[in-house]
Amino acid sequence: MLRISRQRFGFTLIESVTVLGIVCSLLLVVIYRFPTRVRQENAEKVFWEQLRNDWQQQVLLAGLTGKKHGANQSINFYQDTNTVAYMHKPDRTAWKVVKLPPTLHIDRGASVDIQANGHTSLRYVLFHSDLQPKYTIKLTALMGWGAYGIAFKDRK
Repeated sequence: MLRISRQRFGFTLIESVTVLGIVCSLLLVVIYRFPTRVRQENAEKVFWEQLRNDWQQQVLLAGLTGKKHGANQSINFYQDTNTVAYMHKPDRTAWKVVKLPPTLHIDRGASVDIQANGHTSLRYVLFHSDLQPKYTIKLTALMGWGAYGIAFKDRK
């Protein structure tokens, strides 16, 4: 008697589900490992908002502590470590150090002193962003009331 065998071609359900699970796991690792441009832009926006809030807090602290103890506040931008340190002037203790987002870099660092009356030392800090390579971001500490301005200019 002649026996006819049927060969089935294809994958079983278990093999298909296993391969699908491995591919999904790899995709999740890749998606969360490499930040998207939207996440990078959001990180920069959060930094600028945090800088604005911390700057205003330094101005208020200078007014409160400077009149009593004659102490100024200081905001230091460090190019080598890519950080911003908020300091109490007489003892030079940093009460807060903020690391810049990976896409934002300090081109020219400076130290901005804020006096008790709210006046700042005239300084400027240059930043550049990997997200906007054509522009340099210039933060300028203005003279009165602890104000500052941010301007974008073409990189040359």
